[in-house]
Amino acid sequence: MPGHIEEVLTVTEIAEIIGISPRQLERRFRTTRDSSPPQIYRILRLERARSLLVQTGLPIREIALASGFGSTSALSRWYREHFGEPPGRARSKAFDGTCG
Repeated sequence: MPGHIEEVLTVTEIAEIIGISPRQLERRFRTTRDSSPPQIYRILRLERARSLLVQTGLPIREIALASGFGSTSALSRWYREHFGEPPGRARSKAFDGTCG
């Protein structure tokens, strides 16, 4: 998953890569991570987006695409749900020194 942030793989594709069934993959994630592969994948992508937001001056549209979100609205929705603030606020805090 970490190697495929921009081009998001499906559960079936991930399962094929590691040589198990999608169902087995889902079970393993539920057992070991108490979550589903898509949920973990989304968190990885959101962490990548956050890193790009606070470390670069890339436009949010480019960050959305680089972190596997099809649009800025999709990134914004998931970002706010996960981190409790919109991407723009996180960037502002990082660049004005109030992040930490």
